[in-house]
Amino acid sequence: MPVSCRQFAARPGSGSPPPTRVLYVLGIYHSGTTVLSNLLGQLDGFFSVGELRSIWRKLTLPDARCGCGTTLQQCPVWSPILRSTLGEGDDRVAFARTMRGQQREALRESHTWLRVRSLLDRRGKGLPVDTPLARYARGLARLYRGIAEETGADVIVDSSKEPTDAALLLLMPEIDARVVQIVRDPRGTVYSILRFRDGSAPAAQSQCRRSAYAALSWSAGNLAGAAVRRAAGPASSMLLRYEDVVRFPCETIEALAEFAGQPARLATSSEPCTVTMHPTHTVGGNNNRFRTGPVQVREDTAWRSDMHRLDWVAVSTLCAPLMTHYGYRLTRRTLAEPASLSLRSASALACGRTGDTAGSIPARSSALVRPRHDPVLPAGAPAGPPPVKVADPADGHRPVR
Repeated sequence: MPVSCRQFAARPGSGSPPPTRVLYVLGIYHSGTTVLSNLLGQLDGFFSVGELRSIWRKLTLPDARCGCGTTLQQCPVWSPILRSTLGEGDDRVAFARTMRGQQREALRESHTWLRVRSLLDRRGKGLPVDTPLARYARGLARLYRGIAEETGADVIVDSSKEPTDAALLLLMPEIDARVVQIVRDPRGTVYSILRFRDGSAPAAQSQCRRSAYAALSWSAGNLAGAAVRRAAGPASSMLLRYEDVVRFPCETIEALAEFAGQPARLATSSEPCTVTMHPTHTVGGNNNRFRTGPVQVREDTAWRSDMHRLDWVAVSTLCAPLMTHYGYRLTRRTLAEPASLSLRSASALACGRTGDTAGSIPARSSALVRPRHDPVLPAGAPAGPPPVKVADPADGHRPVR
């Protein structure tokens, strides 16, 4: 049974506690981060919190839901975590509001990639004393530690997505961070965003302006993610493609577990690409986090047939350099070559034993890759267009595969 489905007593500690191990999933919205988080949450020793950065807002709401279906306040897992780390009643709400304000000031809520370079420049220097960033980091470390102690988890999976949050973890001595970036064909990402905003129905007309905004956000976010991975180093960072993850879910998760230092395997099913999902206790993410029972993991390919041609051309043009870098074709066939991931190749890649030297993902690569050369996030890059806003109801639903 996954760690999220069991009850644990707090671990007794003596002296300074060891760093809390966090496997941080970063990527663009609608790129499969929730799917990956849900799968990792099924492993023994892993506890998936979903998009933890949203917890501060949700603690001020009475009806914010946990992935198990109950409210966060009533969840049998989160209730003792929140009580032991954040207090109760008005004190908890006040602390959450303070943390959210510090989060906004230190890490931003939109165009977060603009803060990545300044955060990474602080590596080796420590956090500035008595600033919103330092106070936020202390509160976040306190929450991570409380989660680990109350659940007994060896690895906390945080799919908050934002590169700023991942960069901050690299500055926190209380955290042993492993960073995994997931990328998806930008046309699939943009189509999913447009479809969500239009009520899950394909648009009859082109939406070039919104497509361009989303495409530029895809490029900026992935450049920032690559910068964080470079800073983390090859032993503590990993790159995945959404299309390969859904094609080889069990092998990918097994390799990721080894990468996180806690080897584990998903329960197998007689049906291909099918996983039996137990309830998770995620605080945020799309509505996939509420699904339980046998779930077929499959790629959302609707964009190939339903995406308006002008939107497809706009996204392909704006994202072409990074698309080819990540192994995506400029035609409607998404990958350069179908990947053929075996358990042996996944484990080898998880341990960094690859012979690939090119910056782009080679055709023979699998779901897990570490390009040695990534595009560089330019210094002083302009903010670009307004960010693509994604609706975020209290329970964090976002309809994406």
